[in-house]
Amino acid sequence: MTQIEPRQGPLAVMGMVNLYMNDDPSAPQEIAHAGTRNLFRYWESNRGERSAPLRSEISLQPIRHLLPWIFICEPVAETSAHRLRLVGTGVCQLWGENMTGKDLFAAWSKFERETMSKLLHSAATELQPFVMRCRARTEAGLLANLEIMGLPVEADDTGEKQVLGLVVPFQDPELFRGHRLVSFDLVSIRIIWTEPLPHSNKVSASAPKSVKKLQPNLQLIRGGRDEQS
Repeated sequence: MTQIEPRQGPLAVMGMVNLYMNDDPSAPQEIAHAGTRNLFRYWESNRGERSAPLRSEISLQPIRHLLPWIFICEPVAETSAHRLRLVGTGVCQLWGENMTGKDLFAAWSKFERETMSKLLHSAATELQPFVMRCRARTEAGLLANLEIMGLPVEADDTGEKQVLGLVVPFQDPELFRGHRLVSFDLVSIRIIWTEPLPHSNKVSASAPKSVKKLQPNLQLIRGGRDEQS
């Protein structure tokens, strides 16, 4: 399991990077952050006509400016937890510790934690991406607005589905250097509904039941290849 370090070079500034470069206006407009839009389109370009790309097909070089904010997690058997197999240094800074091997949302309040677990489970089983926003506060009372995305990927060695995620603050990350986020409140949740799975001509019947339980401000975003044809 690995913690991602930011690459050195002109993109690196005090260990952080420019999150707002290379915006892609072709991504769904409901995705607000430029970094999130970049990752979504990169994921789409790699998956092709499949529901999820292989993890090895996600090269870090094209998304190097996002590396501090990326994570990959997998479900823990017989629990609702999702263990981080890989996590960026920017995420660890916001959480105040090295989160590798841990559940990123374990310390959230019950409603937020259960909602994130449902979102991650849906991304891994229904293979549908999600994007959500939340307000977080540091111990000193600083307010951070975050956008979090989850995208399904397939592990090369086991074939099991994992979630490629991104956590990005809308404010300058340097404002939170040395300040750990301690509370989180959900603001909105959106499921980005891509085309049906290859083995089915329709969306799984279980999907709407799971989706309806996700509150507040739930919205389905029609997207992916089916919108581009």
